[in-house]
Amino acid sequence: MEPGVDGKSFPFTTFPRLIAHTRLTFIFTIKISKVLLSICSLLTDPNPDDPLVPEIAQIFKTDPARYDELAKEWTRKYAM
Repeated sequence: MEPGVDGKSFPFTTFPRLIAHTRLTFIFTIKISKVLLSICSLLTDPNPDDPLVPEIAQIFKTDPARYDELAKEWTRKYAM
């Protein structure tokens, strides 16, 4: 019997799953890329008017030099 004639071999059973898997992978990739883009955007251009931690946003607005020093200190302490 030829491949695919019985409905159980490659062309008829695997192809729809392959299409579904490809679509899910594509959708997942798009969502991940948007998340990463958003994170990069927040890191390069923080929005102190909508902060996660209001105290840090206040320092960012009122004393940028102190904010930079705190950011460097916390990076050394927690990220290295």
